[in-house]
Amino acid sequence: MKRIKHIKFITAVAAVSISAVLTLYSFSEHVRTREGTFIRIFPPHPVLHNASLRIDVEKPYIAGHTDRSLYIGNEVSPIDLLQIDKEKLMTERSVRVSISAATTLKHFNAHVLVDSSSFYFFDGAIPYLLKGNTDQWLAMRQSTKDIFFQDVVPLGDSTYAVKSFNTRRRENVLAIYNPKTKTVKQHPDLLQRQVDGIFCTDGTLHFAKDTKKVIYLYFYRNEYIVADKDLNLLYRGQTIDTVSKANVKTVTRITGTNTTTSQLAVPPPTVNKHSTVYKHLLLVHSNLMGRNELPELFDEASVIDVYNFLQQKYLFSFYVPDREGKKIRDLKIAGDKLYALYDNRLDAYKLNDIYFTPL
Repeated sequence: MKRIKHIKFITAVAAVSISAVLTLYSFSEHVRTREGTFIRIFPPHPVLHNASLRIDVEKPYIAGHTDRSLYIGNEVSPIDLLQIDKEKLMTERSVRVSISAATTLKHFNAHVLVDSSSFYFFDGAIPYLLKGNTDQWLAMRQSTKDIFFQDVVPLGDSTYAVKSFNTRRRENVLAIYNPKTKTVKQHPDLLQRQVDGIFCTDGTLHFAKDTKKVIYLYFYRNEYIVADKDLNLLYRGQTIDTVSKANVKTVTRITGTNTTTSQLAVPPPTVNKHSTVYKHLLLVHSNLMGRNELPELFDEASVIDVYNFLQQKYLFSFYVPDREGKKIRDLKIAGDKLYALYDNRLDAYKLNDIYFTPL
């Protein structure tokens, strides 16, 4: 009975977190955060527009890439993907993920992650995690109901870094999960509570394969975490803005017998909206305007800040223009190009080797 209550509680927290982020993104599209006291560096032409492609996917996201293809996921129909030729930026085909016959799944917030020749099909609110290869697109179960999670990245050695929920401390936590041994090792001191421990620590999880570093970027404060593959803390870096504390206001609601959930009272202002990692670099789509920026330019483009996360150093920034009045909803570097995703369009930008130097 106690386990059932925990399951209901964790599922409710996951649902609220997801809804809050979606609400936040919608809200922040219409609000320009006021000018900050920091100054950005804009060198000439860090990226150059290369090509564009119209796509017809409802609520798209960049699922990942192989050596030659980029994959666009579909939040409405999670088993369907769009395969795109990276070089020509042309649609190659539609892909449908098949689930192994022995597995029956429900979908709450299912996503696909493509990583080289492997892909992962997961839903942390159910929860399940499946794996397959991109030759067959058949997903085989990797885990049962061992851990609820809101985010997951494969670490390449049969283990995963996950953002989960610690029921005792009632806060988000980063953990290492091994589905073969069914073990979960939490690292509760990595994410630092400022307000409620849930929304104030919300963010995005990355794994930089070239440097074998786990990166966690907070949504609502100017901080990112760098850890090794075992989630041992290496250091805490800062983004260039000055928002050091998450401006999160929550309310607690009773949802059942001895069960409560934390909900946002109002959508908090986002500091870091989207992000991606590339070798030793962290690219952040910031929602805050610098002191040396023109409001009209900031309103008509997305500003991307580039950091060397190994040196804990801000390098430079550049703009990605809005398309049809819409800002980017996702970004990813694959090969020598930056891909910017909009509601119904994908743009490719060639990286300038002068700025995007190898390790």
